[in-house]
Amino acid sequence: MRFVPHRSAPSQLLAVFGSFAAGPIVGIRLADALAPDSTVAQLAAALGFCLTFVGGLLLWFGLGLFGIVRTMWRRRGGRVQRADGVKGVLVPPGYRSFVVLGLLLPPTTGLLVGLLSTSPLLLCMAIFTMAGLLYGICLRALAHHGYLPFPEPE
Repeated sequence: MRFVPHRSAPSQLLAVFGSFAAGPIVGIRLADALAPDSTVAQLAAALGFCLTFVGGLLLWFGLGLFGIVRTMWRRRGGRVQRADGVKGVLVPPGYRSFVVLGLLLPPTTGLLVGLLSTSPLLLCMAIFTMAGLLYGICLRALAHHGYLPFPEPE
């Protein structure tokens, strides 16, 4: 677990809403370029990136709470303490789940887009895999540096 400097509420809101909107927009643009006039492909691409964001948050919350409980258990019920002189908010582990889901869900969407388009299937899957990987890495970086808020244990 790590502590990062407190981020302002506007910067966190911008990060959350921006990252939630950026993924589906990229997915829709990719689907439109690879499978023009296919609303099913665009919808699937938008949902693939939305599920990457939402599923990553849920996995991160679950893995983070598990990490907090495990740390408290090792300390026999004590609270998670900050090191002396460290000010900030807790960022528990588990934010790698964004990268994992970014490598699973968008390529599946790329498979569907490839089946619905005249573009080569492997090309569609490769493009969506790279886009999902970059999206997952960006979400991981935002979580790692405290811009995606984690509910603080009180």
